[in-house]
Amino acid sequence: MRSKELRNIKLNKKKVKRVLFINLRKTSAGVNTPHMGLAILATILKKRGHDILVIDQQLIHNLPPINSFIDKFKPDVIGVSIYTANVPEVDHLIGIIEKEYPSIPLIVGGPHGTLYYDNMHLKNEKFIDYILIGEAELTIISTIEKAKKEKRFKLIKTKEIVDINDLPFPDYKVFYGWKNIRAYPIMTSRGCPYRCSFCPVASLSTRKWRSRDPEKCIEELELAKKELSPHLRVLVQDDNPLVDKKRFYHFLKMYINKKINMRIDVLNIRADSINEKLISFFKKIGCDSIGVGVEHAHPKVFEKINKGETLEQIEKAAALLKKHKMLGSFSFIIGLPGDNLERIKENIKLVKKFKPDSVYWNMLVPYEKTQVRKWFLEHGKVYNEIGHTSLVDTDFICDEPCVESPDFTKEERKKAHYLYLFGTIDDRLKIIKIFRILKIVKKYNLYREFIYWFPRGLIKSLKRKIELIKKAHSYSHREGLIKTIKRALFLVRGK
Repeated sequence: MRSKELRNIKLNKKKVKRVLFINLRKTSAGVNTPHMGLAILATILKKRGHDILVIDQQLIHNLPPINSFIDKFKPDVIGVSIYTANVPEVDHLIGIIEKEYPSIPLIVGGPHGTLYYDNMHLKNEKFIDYILIGEAELTIISTIEKAKKEKRFKLIKTKEIVDINDLPFPDYKVFYGWKNIRAYPIMTSRGCPYRCSFCPVASLSTRKWRSRDPEKCIEELELAKKELSPHLRVLVQDDNPLVDKKRFYHFLKMYINKKINMRIDVLNIRADSINEKLISFFKKIGCDSIGVGVEHAHPKVFEKINKGETLEQIEKAAALLKKHKMLGSFSFIIGLPGDNLERIKENIKLVKKFKPDSVYWNMLVPYEKTQVRKWFLEHGKVYNEIGHTSLVDTDFICDEPCVESPDFTKEERKKAHYLYLFGTIDDRLKIIKIFRILKIVKKYNLYREFIYWFPRGLIKSLKRKIELIKKAHSYSHREGLIKTIKRALFLVRGK
């Protein structure tokens, strides 16, 4: 299928199939954002005439057993999105599908499929029929319509780069529990021209950055506001939305002029894109926070990242946020090449200097096809990264490091994780977990850090509770108390 054919998908009434898409989450993940990629694929198939149901555990955490959906929906094909972090959960699901529904063809895709298709690290890999590699929008129709049980899985590779202006608007009404969507992801561009050493994006969506017409983005948001809820929080999930600043400013102008009036957050912004003009736009659209990917503040570590920007630009951006009283969130990576226990102090100094509203400490994951993986294979050790995530977890316990080097062992990397949490009064250190925290303090000899954190942690915990009460009050004021309670119960029970 060619990209331009996505603009006018021909209806196929002869071979209508029932397709079940599934997105499982890593057990401890804590967000409630629907899977945009599956929504786009589902919409393409729906326009073709197929019946679609999406079960997204990232949206509804406490879902009923997957078996109940399969029994009721009776799909002809099942598709599962795989991330490296949720491989154990997916592997377990594949085993269930093969045991209880052996005649249903199984398709897998997602970032893990593209990065690890030659070794998926799945015990039940032999039960997969098709692996979609790359951008699946151009191969999903033919794969679904020809799907059957195979003796060995087939690799389905995308041969053409998708023009994202050809893609239909995602239809989230095919998601189970869609009425509970309040975080709305939108794509205004795809790809990134940079090649940060730790990032697999270039291998997932190519280094070719593609922009989407701002008019299409606004039209999609207007439709979402009408069809889903006027109380959505818009999340711009682009890998790098400000490659073309003029285009993105035009999008923000239209957002203001069209009076979308929904909170908008831009998740990935490079420090060299933050200036007075951007902050001014953000204030006009009601966005009060900006996230900055610092990665590491020590010059010797930073220079190995290959970000294409400087520490001076990062500090300048942080100073601008502070000047304009914008809430900032800084993200760092623990254990990059050249990192060690001594050099992590520079990161804590930067946080204390600019006092961001939130800080994210991510343990390095050496994904396939990244420069850091190659570096550690040559200069250190790479352990099994399957089931690990580079994203911040909801618990404070350190995930097992996937790499180590002679000057930064696995145990030292764990200690660094806790030094960061105590040194920056991390939200994951909750007073209610005090006994578990004290075990960590004893194990890593962090008594001084604990004394520094404890009174500040109490104060911050109280502030966060007040903020939560205010948010709950604001939410119930917007949508009504009864709806608020019903939605909360659904998210807890999953039904």
